[in-house]
Amino acid sequence: MTTLTPLRILHLTFDHPLRPNQVHQWRGAFIEMTKRQHHYLHNHVSNKEYHHRYPMIQYRSWSGKASVTAFNDGVEALQRALTDNDWVMNWNKQQKSINVEDIKLQEYYLRMLPELREYKLYNWLALNQENHKKWKACENLAERALLLENILASQILAFCSSVGWQLPETLDVKLMELYTTKTIRLHGNPMLAFNVNYKANILLPPGIAIGRGVSVGCGWQVPQKQKKERLAPSSEKTATV
Repeated sequence: MTTLTPLRILHLTFDHPLRPNQVHQWRGAFIEMTKRQHHYLHNHVSNKEYHHRYPMIQYRSWSGKASVTAFNDGVEALQRALTDNDWVMNWNKQQKSINVEDIKLQEYYLRMLPELREYKLYNWLALNQENHKKWKACENLAERALLLENILASQILAFCSSVGWQLPETLDVKLMELYTTKTIRLHGNPMLAFNVNYKANILLPPGIAIGRGVSVGCGWQVPQKQKKERLAPSSEKTATV
């Protein structure tokens, strides 16, 4: 019998214009506006200690507007934070009121599939320090593709675990196309970002993110058949987050 695991996703789009290279600023302004009310908003235990877990609240530029996406327990945390605050943030040293333009609360079910489904993955920061060394040591493109494929599988497994789902069978991931490689600055550090197509025998909802930097708009994905212009956050050739 197939096991279905629910995943709640709350997506808010605000009336505040936002470029991809402003997402880190947006995240900071939103967290301060909510008075750092809940650890899901910022993923910190204290000023010096960080929660090493999948961010349940993520900040993005979505079609040129500021947005916040929350998953599972992050949904309630985001709702409480907005209920208890006046929606006035400090932006470029000025007080600015913001309003919600669009709100979507949906429930998806994660499950294994008998066939492979194709996904598009954008601005994917796949490489940590150790994997970057392995990437540089690869002798050819085939070795690099295999490295990315293995990293992708491990990051999908990590995402599933973070939302409370242990896969009932083996995950099959195949990297189909690596069509863009560029440099993105994450917290001031240059990192390789990939746009890829891949297939996997798992049903994943549109708009989730995997890899590094997901709290500031990196590594988001959609199913291949979804229309990018309706689902995709704004993107730039290079970005700083």
